[in-house]
Amino acid sequence: MSNAAANNDLDTKSYRELQQACRTAKLPSSGTAEVLRKRLRDSMDAEETAHQPAKRHKKSPADDLICPISLELPFDPVFAEDGRVYELTWIEEHIQNHPWDLKSPVTNQKMGKKQVPAIQHRNTIETLVESGVTGGDLAANWNENVEQEKKMEELLEKAEAGDADAMYRVGFYYAKGSYGFTEGVVEFCGFTFVGCGLLKPQN
Repeated sequence: MSNAAANNDLDTKSYRELQQACRTAKLPSSGTAEVLRKRLRDSMDAEETAHQPAKRHKKSPADDLICPISLELPFDPVFAEDGRVYELTWIEEHIQNHPWDLKSPVTNQKMGKKQVPAIQHRNTIETLVESGVTGGDLAANWNENVEQEKKMEELLEKAEAGDADAMYRVGFYYAKGSYGFTEGVVEFCGFTFVGCGLLKPQN
């Protein structure tokens, strides 16, 4: 009997039948007929809910694009030798921390150090975020990286145009390998020494 039919059947039961139904269901049998009917209906609803299959998590298009280490959308995605895509800085740190016994962060199997830029991966993420298909914290963090990248590009343009303050800062970022500037001694010297000779940055 369906839940709806059982509910309708309760309306036709006598008080004694309602009491017996409550005892059978191991429910209290005291109270008015309406109280007993409500008690039985609540019990049937709870039982039906318990037997329903759990709702599956709706898979997002971005789920397969998340870096397994940072658990964020990789802004500079690369393929590692385990076939997975990671945020460049995170997989590089993982590799540096395991120089002699490098294993995949996902499979725990041995792998090499080679990385290949995942350009299409980034383009897909960019499309998902800009179209609004992917939102929430994942999109917010991605957009923060976009803004940071724009600022660094503007800073680099100023440095290349001869802005002393910008040159000093870019040289410093190259030295640290931060804000998207790959660590490099040549770039550090080229920008910092010239920048220092003209002007020091203002705090």
